[in-house]
Amino acid sequence: MMAVEACDTREADLLRRIDRIYGDALRTAIKRQEAFFRKLNDVQTGKIKPPQSYVDTNRVDVWRRGFVSELIRQNNVINGIMDELDRAGVRAVAEIRAELPEYYTLNRDEARAILQSGMRTAGFDGTLTQMTRRQVETIISDTESPFSRLAYNNLGQNPVARRRLQNQLAQATILGEGQPEIIRRIRAVTGQTYAQAKRVAQTERTRVQSQARYDAGAEAMALGVAVINTWSTRMVNSRDSHIRLNGKTVLQGDYFPNSQLRYPGDPTAPAREVVNCHCVLVPDVLMDGQQVVDGMVI
Repeated sequence: MMAVEACDTREADLLRRIDRIYGDALRTAIKRQEAFFRKLNDVQTGKIKPPQSYVDTNRVDVWRRGFVSELIRQNNVINGIMDELDRAGVRAVAEIRAELPEYYTLNRDEARAILQSGMRTAGFDGTLTQMTRRQVETIISDTESPFSRLAYNNLGQNPVARRRLQNQLAQATILGEGQPEIIRRIRAVTGQTYAQAKRVAQTERTRVQSQARYDAGAEAMALGVAVINTWSTRMVNSRDSHIRLNGKTVLQGDYFPNSQLRYPGDPTAPAREVVNCHCVLVPDVLMDGQQVVDGMVI
């Protein structure tokens, strides 16, 4: 499957670009908080001291936590960091969306070639459409699912990351941590946000890749061709349910056995069946005398 390998290469490059985007966001966010970290260091080193009446250790600890918490509020630390992460998410979305037409075209062209070959063998004279770039972009836009739109929106305005950052800074305050520990906590949130973008990129790649192959099959079927689809599990962190589907074949339009999936990444299926899926749909032509029984061509 040369199209899949080509998409692997493109996706690897995409993920490197997204990694750089979030790395830049982290560095910018920390640089913007220089005043906060400077005062935090002054508290840690004793340059900024509690009131002289605070001789009890417990009272000093309470004062320090309150002082750091107020520093976080005054310097707008959470919003400042989240602004950078949200901007990174918007850029990541643009990068992901820019790749989708390439994924679609590569896979539709490969599926078209497979089906055309099968059609000739089966005695069909029809020709499947070769899409223009504009047609591909329109198809992808028109078929974008609510799930996809929500995933994109969450990258650009990430409430989960905000809650994680609030929790991390609250824990750092309670534990009386200094600059190195707090930066590690911020870095952890950034890493989780990058991982989320990576999941969206993979999920969307599989959806569009499979959709291109499925659409080619639908066009052939409209010409009277009996099209079959086979599930190929790539064994990359694969779900047990998808491992069980490996090698199973169904007629075009049918759901795979014991699933809610017409193809990998099917946007009508539950999120648990599509998020971060790496599987591939392989279309073909069902020849005279063949039939599909229990997921097998006989």
